[in-house]
Amino acid sequence: MMKSRNRVPFLIGFILFFTHTFAYETTERHTLGATDFTTRVGFDVKRELYKNFSLTWFEECRFKSFSSRFDRLYSTLSFNYAVNKYFKTAIGYTYILVYNEDTSLGHRHRLHVDLIGTYAVGRWNFSLRERPELSIRMGAFDALTLANPSWDLRSRLSVEYAARRAPLKPYLAFELFNTLNAPKLAKGNYLNRIRSEAGLKWNIVERHTMTLYYRFDVENTRNITIDYNDAGNEINGVLLDYIRRYKHILGIAYTFDWK
Repeated sequence: MMKSRNRVPFLIGFILFFTHTFAYETTERHTLGATDFTTRVGFDVKRELYKNFSLTWFEECRFKSFSSRFDRLYSTLSFNYAVNKYFKTAIGYTYILVYNEDTSLGHRHRLHVDLIGTYAVGRWNFSLRERPELSIRMGAFDALTLANPSWDLRSRLSVEYAARRAPLKPYLAFELFNTLNAPKLAKGNYLNRIRSEAGLKWNIVERHTMTLYYRFDVENTRNITIDYNDAGNEINGVLLDYIRRYKHILGIAYTFDWK
């Protein structure tokens, strides 16, 4: 009986301590970020390895701030396998070099898996790609404000038309980006990007293709700012900022099919 009575003050103290430590106010704000016009230049080389196996090397340079500043460089190597004419898979690695706002360089690593289904109707070709991807940022980050590594799922639906007697293939695409492990303070996973794309593939000569495209991105991010106490062990308050940005993208890419 005495032991039970001694536990009561302990439990009350623990509850009060827990409540004081984790009770804080969350302020939500909606912000419209600046609209940007960006450009991208890329090239990729495809190499057939054996029957339905192939290797792709892709490089892309991106610019921002109305294409006046370097943004980032993507270097991707992927291993592809065509199961049949309707279904393809791929696994790839990407190294990303990022130019930060403080003029420093950031480094990221990304792994992805592609599951691609295609179906042709006459001169029309429909394609659905599901891409789970894992991104790792180098450096120290607060796990309450940023998931590192982060998991995302990209779903892309596209339709392509092969013009009659012309080496041209216009296409349209629509893509959704979903977070899979957003930080707890972000209040759950969310749709962080919506992308619409229109482009034209031009088969210059055999094995050489040029692609011109325009993309419109709607970016939805949740920026988390935490106000810690002086000791840094308690949270005084949290600012959850829902930020929406619009981005216009013009790009050109060259493809060499090395068979």
